[in-house]
Amino acid sequence: MGQYLAIGLSTKISVNRAELEATKWSFEYLVEQMSGKLALSLDNYHLEARPDEWLWTLRPELLAAELIPLLEALYPALYPLPDPDNDSEAVLRGLRERDPGEWMEWANRKPHYLFQDDPYGTSDYLRADFGRRVGIHYRDLALSMEGKILMEEYGRQFRFFQQCLAHRFGDFALARSLRVYITG
Repeated sequence: MGQYLAIGLSTKISVNRAELEATKWSFEYLVEQMSGKLALSLDNYHLEARPDEWLWTLRPELLAAELIPLLEALYPALYPLPDPDNDSEAVLRGLRERDPGEWMEWANRKPHYLFQDDPYGTSDYLRADFGRRVGIHYRDLALSMEGKILMEEYGRQFRFFQQCLAHRFGDFALARSLRVYITG
């Protein structure tokens, strides 16, 4: 099977409460670290405090308003036409044919390699004192997958790429919810 380099839209972000408590960080400090070091805009999400985790879920109204325009800007930059392997027009057509409330269900069926639910993406880790760390776990909507890839120690470069994407597509709030990661 293998692993792939992906660009995805984080639809869910979770943090284990026990891990956070072990660091002695406040919730506010965690949010500051996630926003700063991971370049996440947590304003794009609804927060739910569960007994065992903090869960951020992408706001559906933001997804409905920005996904198609974001992809109309992103896909030509990634997949210039003509490209026989370009599935982007089929993805955009499929999104336009569906109600935004149906998009995630469609992604769960993995209709295209450029548009699918992806629960397998790598997590990020924020380092705390005494060797402790806090895992930031994602559920993504994969918007692009390439290759097969094998890498170690890739966090800094991927965060740089995420910042580049956020800057390049800065007209979209969703751009601050994009991730570059390895999946598979």
